[in-house]
Order: sequence, then C-alpha cells, then structure tokens
Amino acid sequence: MPASRPRRKHAESDPPPELFAGKYRLVRMLGKGGMGEVWLAEQEQPPSSRRRVALKRLAPRPELGEAARESFFAEAEVIARLDHPNVVRLIELGDCEGSVYLALDYIDGPAVDRVLRKVGALSPRAVAYLGREMARALEAVHSLREADGRRYAVVHRDVSPSNILIARDGRVCLTDFGVARIPGLAGEQADGAVFKGKLPYMPPELARGEPFDGRADVFSLGLTLLEALLGSRVRKADTQAQLIMRVASTPVPRARELLPDLCAPLADALDAATEFRADKRIASAGELAEALEQVLRGMGHGAEDEARSELKEHVEAYIARAGSLSGAGCHASPSLPPASGPGQSSPDLLGRAQSGVPVAASGDRPSGRPSAPDARRSAPSLRRSGA
Repeated sequence: MPASRPRRKHAESDPPPELFAGKYRLVRMLGKGGMGEVWLAEQEQPPSSRRRVALKRLAPRPELGEAARESFFAEAEVIARLDHPNVVRLIELGDCEGSVYLALDYIDGPAVDRVLRKVGALSPRAVAYLGREMARALEAVHSLREADGRRYAVVHRDVSPSNILIARDGRVCLTDFGVARIPGLAGEQADGAVFKGKLPYMPPELARGEPFDGRADVFSLGLTLLEALLGSRVRKADTQAQLIMRVASTPVPRARELLPDLCAPLADALDAATEFRADKRIASAGELAEALEQVLRGMGHGAEDEARSELKEHVEAYIARAGSLSGAGCHASPSLPPASGPGQSSPDLLGRAQSGVPVAASGDRPSGRPSAPDARRSAPSLRRSGA
C-alpha cells in the first residue's frame, strides 16, 4: 500500500482558505504586532466592490481587554470623519469571529523610511512636494469639527517616515492614527506606563511633559522632511536616556547647518517647522503647506510634476531592490505614551531619564502599511453605537 503523502503544515502567516467576514480573501500578512495583524486582502463581496484593502484586525484574545477594542474604534472614528486625498481612507469597521477589524485603502507602495534606506535621499523639490501634501493632510486632521463647530483637537502624534506612504503613482498618504490624541471625541484616559509617538521625531514639549497641540505634528513633519533630504537620522545618541535628554533640551540644527547648499525658502520653512519652542514655531500645518507651496512655485514651472515623477521613480527603484512589496508591511514596535489627560502631553520623559527610570521608547519601525496593533498602546474611551 503506497505511503500517504505528508500533509503540509499550515504556516501561521498563510492566509486561511475561507473569506474573512464573508467578503475579504486574505492574500498575505503585511505585519504583526502584540495585539493583532495587518493583511493584504482582496474584497470579493459584493462583486461590484472588488478591490485590494489593508485589513487591520485585532487578535481575539480576552486578555487584551476592552481598551484594545476602543483603540480600533478611536482610530476608525478619526479616519471616518476625514475625506482627504492624502489620508488613508477607511472602508469598513467591523467585527468578525470575536475580532474587531478595520478595512483601509491599500496603498501600493512603501513608506518613506523604506525608500530612504533602500534608495536614498530625496531632492529638495520632492521633499517640498511631499511636505506640502502631508501638511495639507495634517491641517485636515487638526481642523476636524462637530456639526456645531466644536473642534476635536485631534493630534496625530506619530508623524514619521514610517507613517507616510508613497503610492506607485506618486501620491503620498498619511496613515496610522492608532496613537492619536482625540480629546474632542471622548477625552483620553491617563496612562503613565506607556508613551505615544516615536522618540526620534518627538517635539520637545512632549518629552518635557508640557501641554501640546497641532504644532507638535508640524514639528515631527518638519524633522521628517529634513531627514528625507539628508537620507539619515537627525537625532542620534549612544543610549536611550541620552536621546531623551537631547529631544527635551537640544534644538534641531538649522537646515543649512546640515545642508549648506539648500535653497533658502525651503530651509526657512523647515526651520520654522522645527523651532524648539512651540510658540516660536510656524503656527499651523496649513501655514506650513502654504510655505511649501511657495517653495514649489519658486522652483519653476513643472517642479511639482517633476517631484511626483521622482517619487514614482524612487518607488519603482525600491520595488526592484526589495524584490517586491511583500516586505513593506509594518511590524509593531513599542509605542510612546498616551497623554496625561485631555489637552495634556505625555508623562515627563526628561524626568524619567534624569532619574534613571527605564523608558520604553520606540525607534522608527519599518512600515509600509497601517501599523499592526501593539499591545502597549492604550486607547481613549469612546462611546459608539452599532459598531
């Protein structure tokens, strides 16, 4: 009697054969964190809505608690209220097999951090274009209001190269609102045990435990753009404690100190965005967008088209060198902390560093899709109906 063929063991990252939630065929895992996974999926139902999506789902583990579910609802609440070409769009928030999930637009390109590592720095015109688009996205985030005009005061709090995606057509999108401050929606729960954001891009007011607003995102974007020009990290230190001290107490170098040949208008815009004191910083993301628009115009007719073409070339070069986009999924890393309360910033990182208390800070995690849920994130309490 012939020996039976050994059955292939089902790998953890293999997609299940059945449709998830009755409509999504999982193609491949893009990332995995302590609380869940992100998958590339194809929406097959209804047939008229066939498309690729990034499916971010929470692991159905009771020990994660209600806060983990609320994190999803909070992120969905923000994205659902945004209709902007430079913000990854929410398709669906759902519940299946005891697990909450988000279906998001799939962006067919890598994150900026991956492009910088694999391909190299961007030109001033590409940085001006990318910065203008991201500043417009942040202005939309910061301007979210209720029907009665009440501002939500949302702050993304995690603007960094790993959370800016570049599509193959040159479009750029902001993603990952999992650690956003959303006091206008529900008020944040205080939690001094974790931090929110990425330490290398954190504005000093957050590290010092001071109140913050949308100018914190402006600072992080300005620093991200400066790194895109350099192709390397601006803030460096031998130890995490030293990095915390530097973030809290040392201004970012002026753009022309790092890049002497950089054109003055772009250097001035980046310097205004990365001012150490928030009250000296450019007042809003909208003002930064306008400044970068003027930079593009000053670069001559066709600068925007050339910038977009450059981004497309960088994406194709990245794909050629990486072999595919399959490795562009993000992998969760420790998050930096929730606010101490509505309108307040993170617990005092500087005080912790000086006292020798360990701080779980995150570096720039590799990312090319919405980040995989991480167990160290806490969520604001959010009331909802019929989710």
